[in-house]
Amino acid sequence: MSPKVNLKIDGKVVQAEAGSPLLQASLDAGIEIPHFCYHPGIGVEGSCRLCLVDIKGMPKMQTSCTVPVKEGLDVNTQSDAVKKARKGVLEFFLLHHPLDCPFCDKGGECPLQNFTLDSGQFASRFEFQKTHRPKHQIIGDHIILDKERCILCNRCVRFSRDFTGREELQIRNRGAGSEIFVPENAQLTNGFTGNLADICPVGALTAREFRFKARPWEMKTVDTVCGECSLGCSAQVWRKEDKIFRMTPRIEPAVNEWWLCDRGRFSLDPLVGGERLQQPLIPGNGSAPQTVEETARLLAQEIRRVPEGSLAWIVDSSVTNEEFYQVKSLAKAALNGRVFAPVSRGGIEIWETLRKSSVRADFPASLDRAPTVLILGERLENDHPVLVLRLRRQVHFHRTQMVTIGGENMGFDDIEAGHLTAEGERLERVFHALDRIEKGETVPAKNKAEEIVWPILSTDQPLFVFLSEHVLSDPNIAAVKKWLSSAAQRSPRRISVALLLSASNAHGMLDQWSDRVRPFSDLEEEIQRGKVQGLLWMGRTPSTPIFDEYARGMRLFGQWVTRSGEAHPEAKWILPLDTFYEKRGTYTNTFGRVQRLRRSTRRIAPGYEPLTFLSALSALLGAATPKEAGAVYEDLAQDLTGYPKKVTEIPESTRTYAHYERAVWR
Repeated sequence: MSPKVNLKIDGKVVQAEAGSPLLQASLDAGIEIPHFCYHPGIGVEGSCRLCLVDIKGMPKMQTSCTVPVKEGLDVNTQSDAVKKARKGVLEFFLLHHPLDCPFCDKGGECPLQNFTLDSGQFASRFEFQKTHRPKHQIIGDHIILDKERCILCNRCVRFSRDFTGREELQIRNRGAGSEIFVPENAQLTNGFTGNLADICPVGALTAREFRFKARPWEMKTVDTVCGECSLGCSAQVWRKEDKIFRMTPRIEPAVNEWWLCDRGRFSLDPLVGGERLQQPLIPGNGSAPQTVEETARLLAQEIRRVPEGSLAWIVDSSVTNEEFYQVKSLAKAALNGRVFAPVSRGGIEIWETLRKSSVRADFPASLDRAPTVLILGERLENDHPVLVLRLRRQVHFHRTQMVTIGGENMGFDDIEAGHLTAEGERLERVFHALDRIEKGETVPAKNKAEEIVWPILSTDQPLFVFLSEHVLSDPNIAAVKKWLSSAAQRSPRRISVALLLSASNAHGMLDQWSDRVRPFSDLEEEIQRGKVQGLLWMGRTPSTPIFDEYARGMRLFGQWVTRSGEAHPEAKWILPLDTFYEKRGTYTNTFGRVQRLRRSTRRIAPGYEPLTFLSALSALLGAATPKEAGAVYEDLAQDLTGYPKKVTEIPESTRTYAHYERAVWR
């Protein structure tokens, strides 16, 4: 990080990082400068010319996005000359811009609209026919392009090129004929297209799922996190009354920066839409108990009939820390039961090793310091998509070297410094080679890929490693532990390792791990050995002939599902399961960061939300736990190192992109 320097903006003394864009320093200080092409996550372009300022000692006005901050700058952003120049620039943007603000989907959160009103640009001097271009062009599963509204800020082109690795959007032609286009009438295929609607400063790129649904001033926002993967991106859910319309990112440098992936952003309809199970069903009875208390009482009676030690609780990958804590308490109180969690045995062992090791990464600080990044065993775009955007930014802006080891295509072909194809048993040799490198030994190369990769990884420079849970199978675990031990003993230590877990809240479950909790892979073996006679399953069950056979012999089989059609045919109790949009509580992401979930909507009848219902069940089974998520969190946090002791003490971002452009309804 560069040192802080002092400068003066409009007479106000401001501290900012040396070398950072003057425009960003002004915005961070609360001093607004109109701009279009600049975006803090995409970088400097300098093409829109709207962010002009006067700088003492410079003969002409400067674009503030291209001026690096240095000690002693004296900047005037509001002089008469600056205002006149900006008004002239805006006039050119508006020459051919359509007057469709009343029905443009960007209305109410449009920087062009706001800057035009601020400048007093209320009339046009243009006396000729406006240029008309194609409108409402579908260019992807989620995005519609309106070329007439485009102001050629180039943000979308730069984002697609530099961050997704696919030049799917381009600018063609020159002068007045310039326009955004998708080459050869292709469609956007990258998994981050929703970000284009966020970063477009006008209504040229809009999300198909949100078009004509609601205006921003009609909606309220809920700060929460996305539960589609274990990264836990900070997000804002927009709702009108109790209906959710969209999800947008909150700016969180420690997690997702400015972005969301399409999988998380557009998970709304698959998760919340359609017919949802709202109350319990008891197949065969044709009806459900009338009250929450009656349901809990009847289920508690069924649980007591299961022989002691043979009741299994299986938790869904999306359960919160609070729900997991309640299930553990119930398992202990109810017949000495056990809990099965969606974490692999290898993931448990390596997590425990890293927890005690000095090589455990401090994300993202360790990543920012490392000139080389190793991705080991995972195609990030499939399992932790937003990390792709962060890493591409590291490569393009900080010249970080990228090395990948795993499947044939890891998704970084265009920017990686080296790739080694190694899967299954071949990975054990890779871990042994990494161990030798940490011991200062030479590793002989057996092919051209190794001739490239081993020298890059053998330097003394800091190395950041993303280690996937997918490669932690039994043959590899011992080799991984040996490598991590050698890395910890090396002096000075140079490796930082971040374990990428699969389940949304796997890290939170591991933090609460105990002798009563087992990995999900142990369940089938336990069932086959006759140690399980009762199942209480939160989430979908497997549908295989072997499991179906055992399910028919269970004394108790209860299941929490979001829709009745997801329940197993042998389930005798079917209870409603909420999605992460509906939960209150906390997740702990794969890097150990505790984050808050807030309820955005309600689809389940009051009292049947898993957290509330489990509390009612606890009271009947002698394991009383609080009903409110905040109170449960305080109980579980007492024994967990690094967890804030109160839910209100959990740090979280309140910034959105609107904070940078004032793109909000006024």
